[in-house]
Amino acid sequence: MDPEDYCLTTLRSIMFACGDVLDPIPETLLLLKSALQHQLLRCVQAAERVSSRTASKCSGSISCLDLLTAIRVDDRLLERTIYSFALRDYAIATKRMTEETDADIDAYGCVQKESERRRVCVAAIGLFFPAGFTLNDLITSHRETTNSHQLKVYERCATLNEKQYKELSYARTVSFLGNNASVKNFYLWLTHVGLDEYLHGATQLSIELLATIAYGIAAAIMDIAISLPSPRMPNHPLKPEDMKEADCWEVVNELQELAVAIDNLKLYDDKEQLDDVSTDDLRMLRISAYLGLLLTNEALENRVECLEKAIDYLKHYLTIMKKFNIFNDPDISPLLIDDNPGIRDGRQEQQDSSQELMSEQERRAKRTENYSKLKCHLERLKMRPQLVLTEKKQREVCLDELRLYGFCVLDELALAKDVYSLLQIEQAIVEEQVILNELLKSLPNSPSVTSQYSDESLKVSDPKEKPDDAIN
Repeated sequence: MDPEDYCLTTLRSIMFACGDVLDPIPETLLLLKSALQHQLLRCVQAAERVSSRTASKCSGSISCLDLLTAIRVDDRLLERTIYSFALRDYAIATKRMTEETDADIDAYGCVQKESERRRVCVAAIGLFFPAGFTLNDLITSHRETTNSHQLKVYERCATLNEKQYKELSYARTVSFLGNNASVKNFYLWLTHVGLDEYLHGATQLSIELLATIAYGIAAAIMDIAISLPSPRMPNHPLKPEDMKEADCWEVVNELQELAVAIDNLKLYDDKEQLDDVSTDDLRMLRISAYLGLLLTNEALENRVECLEKAIDYLKHYLTIMKKFNIFNDPDISPLLIDDNPGIRDGRQEQQDSSQELMSEQERRAKRTENYSKLKCHLERLKMRPQLVLTEKKQREVCLDELRLYGFCVLDELALAKDVYSLLQIEQAIVEEQVILNELLKSLPNSPSVTSQYSDESLKVSDPKEKPDDAIN
């Protein structure tokens, strides 16, 4: 694996963990990939010089991949690297400024100002600077700590909900772009990854200078920072039923826009075989499941309208799953048929035919067993670091995740259709009641259906007494 592919794979696996976590946005991935390559070149050159002076081996004995992994695993090497970069970069900038300016008072003042900026920068970097390190020890021990480090990162990433992920991605992306660098967003990023404790007592200028040089160390600091514990993060992912209505609608609106964009691309319409669909396109299929499950939230207003949309999204998910034979449960076909009088007989025939093959109780038991096996298998795969998974294995994990969602979508779709039917009946009864009331009101000397008691009966009854008691 060449360094470029290694950088890309490392960023995906460590920064965003493995499992059901949203992929990084392209701009973030390219930016951090570039930063990591930039840092790798510098560190390898420095390591070769150190090796030639202190070790008996030749200067090329330190592997690029070994050094890269060492930097990404041990924060002491990272902190020392940041410190060295700050000194060298500002020393070069000061020297260049001295050579390009005339030796007058203005130029002298400018150099003095730059030296002051360098001093403050070193003070800010000192917040990360520990006492000493041994490069050879780090390179020797990094292989033993890589797996445990990645597991910590996975556990941390698994607690992010969509809103937290969006904030983190935006803050990280904007913070390291040169033209749009934002100290506020940089501090927000540090807060998300648990590093804000390091900046207590730092001045605004210190944070600004740290944000300025953060471009060169973004990738290396990300995976170390995100593995740190943070009491502000929840202990479990936020579920749709736990979300407030405003938050739920915010996510729904964003996912709907994404779903429309995906539909316009027609990722699955012209594909006939599963092999024709790329793994990245398969991951996009989960958007329909996300939307359907979110819209089944009981806290949402316009329940009938939400359930109608949820049913459409859930049916779309199962339709694609069935088309490519990813998930094909016997109960899918009856659920995909529209509920209208013209085809109810056909649906009943399909239900009867499926019940001949397997009773409902047996099907549920088999489905529960398959779900448990699939979940255990998927959890075992996720415990393996992403770096050791081949492209074929990653596709297998993606398909298993889609099947796991298939079980949830199947149950939710059946429940949503039942609830939707009941709400429609209830709504029809209410509408008929309103029409009946209006009709009775139009008749002369006819009380409303809702006016169950005459004025005389209300006068006789006790004011505190309920209407039902008044009848008795």
